[in-house]
Amino acid sequence: YTILAAMKSQPEMKVEIDGHTDSDGDPLANQKLSEDRAKAVADFFIENGIDPSRISWKGFGSTRPVSDDKSRNRRVEFVFL
Repeated sequence: YTILAAMKSQPEMKVEIDGHTDSDGDPLANQKLSEDRAKAVADFFIENGIDPSRISWKGFGSTRPVSDDKSRNRRVEFVFL
């Protein structure tokens, strides 16, 4: 059961998509990358029939790491509203 399927079957569900990066590179570039990463996921949902009013996105750059393993910090997270 995917998030897309859940959103299609529950039209009241809203989601915030949060983008993150690792700490390598320039902080401003990482901020933009995290925003672009989250927006790409939002665009996927919209292109697959989810109303844009049900989706928001934010980028956090490298400010919220979850691991010392850099690859785990390159991610998006879903916050259901």
